[in-house]
Amino acid sequence: GEGNSEKDLVYKDLAQSMVQRGFAVLRWDYRGVKCNELNAPPCVDCKSDLEKARHYVKSCIDNQIRKTVTTENFLDDIALIYDYGRNFIQTDSEKVIVMGHSEGSLNLARLIEAKRIQPQGALFLCVITESPVGILHWQLVDRYVNRIISWDLNQDSVVSGEEITMGFEKDDFFLKLGISVQSLMPPTGEWTRESLSLHFESDYTALREASLSVPDSTPYPPGESDFEYVMTTYSWWKQWFIDNVPTIDRLKHYAGKVS
Repeated sequence: GEGNSEKDLVYKDLAQSMVQRGFAVLRWDYRGVKCNELNAPPCVDCKSDLEKARHYVKSCIDNQIRKTVTTENFLDDIALIYDYGRNFIQTDSEKVIVMGHSEGSLNLARLIEAKRIQPQGALFLCVITESPVGILHWQLVDRYVNRIISWDLNQDSVVSGEEITMGFEKDDFFLKLGISVQSLMPPTGEWTRESLSLHFESDYTALREASLSVPDSTPYPPGESDFEYVMTTYSWWKQWFIDNVPTIDRLKHYAGKVS
């Protein structure tokens, strides 16, 4: 949230609501994350968004720890936290429910499939049901194509440069992703769905080949500037190009409830 209040911390708010209803709640964040924008040390000298970003990364993110994150220890962390909560003296070890958001649903499904955790139920928000490969391809190709095609104002099945300009001005989707209007301009005067698909498919293929060529232990992103935080290593990033197992299939032998 962006209201500058405790309500912005959605999962803290959810946790407090659940505690009031008799649940014991254990929240978990990525290793190397020490604070958030609300409880970070104040920056009295920050005047620009860049300075605020630099202060946040310096105060809240330990990039040296983030550079060690892999797909495997990601799962290890979750399993460790799960076992801690399940075996806590004041909890009922047979009544455990896990909740994951987005990639959290993928990680929990992997742990359930491997029988490393066996919760009574699983609650998934913004659930990933497709494979990692499928979801990233949708994000970088299909979603972009559908967005731009929706800018076809005169419904003639092509999108002109003028319609790109108008659509970009009214729809800040690409702007928020750091994609410029110039990079979306059709090289031949107009886009068709087919030419758009080929364009973004080419970009996707190039990104895939470049990503898979990088050593697994390389930080992703590099974290070279003092306001750029490291998410993981490339071993984590590569999963989105090589794991073709639909997440929903990982739950086909799970006997608990899924919502």
